[in-house]
Amino acid sequence: MKKLLPQLVLIISSFLVIWFLLSKIDWIRIFKIEERSDRMEEKLGELLWSTIESQEVVIEDSSAQSTLNTIKERICNSNHIKPELIKIHLVQTDEVNAFAMPGNHIIINSGLISETDSASELAGVIAHEIAHIQKDHVFQKLIREVGLTILLSAAGGKQGGQVALQILKHLSSSAYDRNMEREADELAVTFLANANIDPEALASFFEKLNQIKGTINIPYWISSHPDLEDRINDVKRDAKSKKVEIKPLLSEEQWNYLKELSNSAYNEE
Repeated sequence: MKKLLPQLVLIISSFLVIWFLLSKIDWIRIFKIEERSDRMEEKLGELLWSTIESQEVVIEDSSAQSTLNTIKERICNSNHIKPELIKIHLVQTDEVNAFAMPGNHIIINSGLISETDSASELAGVIAHEIAHIQKDHVFQKLIREVGLTILLSAAGGKQGGQVALQILKHLSSSAYDRNMEREADELAVTFLANANIDPEALASFFEKLNQIKGTINIPYWISSHPDLEDRINDVKRDAKSKKVEIKPLLSEEQWNYLKELSNSAYNEE
């Protein structure tokens, strides 16, 4: 028995060491090459967008879309991102929300625009979602929360609308993990600074939502995001470290039109 004890301890120790090392490997990145492709993400994005179109009221206003594209292009062109790859959609709902989907789609709710005080705050939200896309957070989140098999089946057309709704719920109603949110905040500040947009506007928007939470419907940006006070302080610190020559983003006419359109949609809800 005394001879077996050291061997047992050695076996258990070896197992724990191996388990620890394996837990540190990013299996998603290792195996995704074979099981995932850009086309698969694109198909999944198309499925989710078609589901939103069938379930929600999409604001198809050319002036509003042009304004959103102006913000997107300013951010993308200043950060070596092809703007045509990012697709922004405006949806009529009072939920103060915005979220990214597979296939480089970004959903902006009219309720969120209604709560912003400036084009810079809206640009901060858009930059944050573009950061999630650029960091590949969207698909990683879905693999962990939904499962790769379900995602592959949905992208291949083998799953029905209920699965698409389930996936959308995960994207729009639950937060990314703490590290992903921190990465997206940090990269968003860099994106804004490079685009000559006030990076502190993102912190301003966080502060505002933190004050009004509980009085309006905020399913994702506040209620699910961890440690908001810490994130506000981190964004402010990162923003102050940047040397930014702030330049006008939109004309007063563009901004007022987008705000009025969003407020009108908000009131209709």
